[in-house]
Amino acid sequence: EVTTDPDHKFELAVDLRNIGVAKEVLLETKDEGDSTDIQAKWKRLGDLALHYGDIVLAQSCAEKAEDLSGLLLLYSSTGNREGIMRLARKSKEAGRANVAFLASFICGQIEQCIQLLIETNRLPEAAFFARTYMPSKVHEALELWKDDLKHVNEKAADALADPTKYPNLFPDLEVALQVEEMFK
Repeated sequence: EVTTDPDHKFELAVDLRNIGVAKEVLLETKDEGDSTDIQAKWKRLGDLALHYGDIVLAQSCAEKAEDLSGLLLLYSSTGNREGIMRLARKSKEAGRANVAFLASFICGQIEQCIQLLIETNRLPEAAFFARTYMPSKVHEALELWKDDLKHVNEKAADALADPTKYPNLFPDLEVALQVEEMFK
């Protein structure tokens, strides 16, 4: 009540666990100064709100702070599928591939996960992920991996077995393809 400095007022409100005043100070603060400082303040307020169980405020603060990891935690904990889908798109646009991958995976968007791994040049992971979750995409991911690996070691690239050329090395592939079709 005594201080006139917004930064000092915010710090005191957070220290005193007065969420309402801290939020009011941030809402009154114009986007002047360092935006990372403002984002950090929103994150601190969000952490405080989460501590006291105010999920709505915590989510709002995470959105304002652009805390994509925090949003992943909040959306997945509350079962907010639409939020997770928006987060997957936003994370991908922001270059946060790990968050985008997890958000897509939580929503069962396996093909998007594989595509994201390919786009970020994580080709071995794309091939193994496809083998586990979408066997129909193994050939595509494997070919990309082999082409990339040839630049480093051609023998290693040739040693990677393709299920379309060597079905005897993948005895359960047909069953996996049938299961994939059932899930589609």
